[in-house]
Amino acid sequence: MMTGDCLVLLSDIDGLYAAPPGTPGAQRLNEVREITPAIEAMAGKPVSGLGSGGMITKIEAGKIALGAGCNMVIASGHERHPLRRVVDGA
Repeated sequence: MMTGDCLVLLSDIDGLYAAPPGTPGAQRLNEVREITPAIEAMAGKPVSGLGSGGMITKIEAGKIALGAGCNMVIASGHERHPLRRVVDGA
């Protein structure tokens, strides 16, 4: 086991959205302090076919991270230097 202050997940999506990205009204949630049933419902079903669990798996990871007192970031892995972008506040 390891300890850490922040779990960073690199994804094809740059965060958690209130609706599927690209649809009208789809706003990214910049901060989630608690995983509620409403947050879980936002995860929807995997659509990209590129990953191995989609947003549902990321929400589950968020529960584990929060339970351990760890922050979590979902960041785009398509950008150059994604970890630097996270540290810089992107």
